[in-house]
Amino acid sequence: NYTKMVDLDPNDIRGHIRLSLTACMTGLTELARQHFSRARAIDPDHPDLLEVEVEILMLEKNFLPAAQLIYKAISTDMTRVDLLSRLGLCFENLGDPQLAADTYRKVLECEPEHAFASTSLKRIEHLLEENAESHHVAEDASSAARAQVA
Repeated sequence: NYTKMVDLDPNDIRGHIRLSLTACMTGLTELARQHFSRARAIDPDHPDLLEVEVEILMLEKNFLPAAQLIYKAISTDMTRVDLLSRLGLCFENLGDPQLAADTYRKVLECEPEHAFASTSLKRIEHLLEENAESHHVAEDASSAARAQVA
């Protein structure tokens, strides 16, 4: 349907945005970029372009630029839960589970039933607990080994 939209009207920005997002969902980065570029050429200030650009960056595993783009967008509106949840995912992929957890908590403050944030937060909290427990076990073993040497 989106292809038909842009076939009928090559300047239909909504069609290009939807085709770009669909291409992201199916892992077709180059196609996503083509439709994103076309949409941006039609209206560089369209509010939905941010979501598309974030999705493309994340598909390309460019998590730091994606996080920077999201942060800039939410700096004036911290209630944009979909962007906040994407930011949490960026933090996870950048190796900062604590910051990811804090971000998911913010999402849940705004929208308590947000399924992705809720599931992600539970998973991260479980991993953080396991890491803390294994750290304590390693410290206990190290202390026991030092005591035996002494």
